[in-house]
Amino acid sequence: MINTPKYTVDFLKNAHQHISSNKKEILDGNLCGCMVCLATFAPAEIPEFVLEPNLKTETAVCPKCQMDCVLSSEFPVDDPQFLEEMHQYYITNKQY
Repeated sequence: MINTPKYTVDFLKNAHQHISSNKKEILDGNLCGCMVCLATFAPAEIPEFVLEPNLKTETAVCPKCQMDCVLSSEFPVDDPQFLEEMHQYYITNKQY
């Protein structure tokens, strides 16, 4: 549980826009993080990218929990607090 948020809501919302249609961004990076299970992993560990039907783009799937909530190293995925704040804001709906 996070007592004091480190990241602004605007920053979290901006990051959230990058969890879909992110294949190129993911593959261009060196580390990924899942906002559902909080795991971090290399892009090469991603088992699949799912096709977004309306956008004709692909979205990364987490190799640990199989959810499509993966963020690239464009964001501080190496900071456990960042992933935890994303999880709390979007998964458990804890508003700051």
